[in-house]
Amino acid sequence: MNEKHNCKLLRPVKFKDVQVGDVLVLKDSSPVSESSVAYKANKFVVLRFSDGSEGTCYQSRLEIDYALHPLCWVEGKPVYPGDGPLYYKHDPRWKYNEEGVITLAVRDDELHFHGGIAFPIADATWTKPEPKRVPSFQVEGQDVFPGDTVYYYGDDKYMWGREMIVEKDSCVNGVHAESFAKGAATFRLKPMLVIGDHLVPMPVRDAAEMKNGDCYYIPSLDTRDGYLKYIWTDHRFDIEMYDKGIAHRTNKAAIAHTAAFIALSKKQG
Repeated sequence: MNEKHNCKLLRPVKFKDVQVGDVLVLKDSSPVSESSVAYKANKFVVLRFSDGSEGTCYQSRLEIDYALHPLCWVEGKPVYPGDGPLYYKHDPRWKYNEEGVITLAVRDDELHFHGGIAFPIADATWTKPEPKRVPSFQVEGQDVFPGDTVYYYGDDKYMWGREMIVEKDSCVNGVHAESFAKGAATFRLKPMLVIGDHLVPMPVRDAAEMKNGDCYYIPSLDTRDGYLKYIWTDHRFDIEMYDKGIAHRTNKAAIAHTAAFIALSKKQG
């Protein structure tokens, strides 16, 4: 992976802490120039360069020109022993995510942590992964999760439209979804328009949702398809259809609205 490294985050060299064997990076070198400390005296070190040659570097130049070589790079940031927390990006349930992990060493393409944990560098991240949400059950073919709101449209019509909170293990307001007569079909993802005994998707309730060029549909009693299609232009007709509560975003909703009108009329007749 071609990852851009932020070299400004490299740790500076402190002469007093430099030890023989330390690997240093020449700042702003391209390609990266690495050297190892072969010998240390009171005011200078001897560096062994990648081509095997050696040279003397005094304290002031060493601290200005060089940085400590990181164990590796993760998401463009250098990783040094003791850094953390780093997380395993593919499993947010990993218990070390809660406390963070501290890098000890790197071997090949793996990072190694306290407790013997190791995983590939490519799977490390500085950002704590969000726990994977586990769906409780499905409503209208879509997953619903604990904390989501669904709407009751079961056998008790006096409760139609009541908000209910999804809980884990297929429960809603402390009751298992399958305990309702219609099971999960008792619920809807959004409030519905009630026309007689029919449930119709709610028409547009906020004109601000509509943008010029948007399609909308209205119920129609005298067309074969049961709806008419229009383009929203903020025209007086568009506003009239919105004010009457019959402007829908989908043709299926408009068809359902038409069917409810017909069923209500037949029942009243």
